[in-house]
Amino acid sequence: MIGRTSEDVAEGLADGSFGMAAQTAQLFQTITKAADRERVGLGQAAGAILNGSNVPFRRYSVLAACRRFNIPAMIHLAVDTDIVCQHPGYDPAAAARASHHDFTILAHILSRAEGGGVFINVGSAVILPEVFLKALTVSRNVHGRPRRIVTANFDMISHYRPAVNVVHRPTMSGGAGYNFVGHHELMIPLFAWGLKAFYHRSHEQRNNPKSKRR
Repeated sequence: MIGRTSEDVAEGLADGSFGMAAQTAQLFQTITKAADRERVGLGQAAGAILNGSNVPFRRYSVLAACRRFNIPAMIHLAVDTDIVCQHPGYDPAAAARASHHDFTILAHILSRAEGGGVFINVGSAVILPEVFLKALTVSRNVHGRPRRIVTANFDMISHYRPAVNVVHRPTMSGGAGYNFVGHHELMIPLFAWGLKAFYHRSHEQRNNPKSKRR
């Protein structure tokens, strides 16, 4: 919305102003109310609201782009871990319902990930590895799949939960897990470049069967 980080955590914590910006909490409350009213997840509600507003940096928003292209985007909350939780207008019940709706979406997506699905965890040391593990359990319990899945973890240092709950345990019955350690500003652009290069090479080979396969 504003194109930059809005506060210094250490400075705001010293005088009790950390996370107290009213606009952030009000926007989240609007998203939560919309999700509760429409019975959708937080990700879908956030994307719809961002696309419906005239914010200057909307074109850089992952949530807004997902909504425009009808790609599922999920937001998974942990109780009392974010600045929106400390505001008087925060509705924990509505937020939790909407977040759980996103959990069911993730579990459904994973049920279709057999033999080609990829889960990538970028920089989350606790929350997303745990959410993924539970959603994977639900999918295997209800649908019996996926048994073979590819997982990857990207982070600047190695953490226990991503290594175990993303890379190792989910792929024990099949598939493969990878752990990449390095700075995000280097690793993620390299990863994106690799995907684009692979896509263009595959596209070229499909359209020109006589081209040399590498």
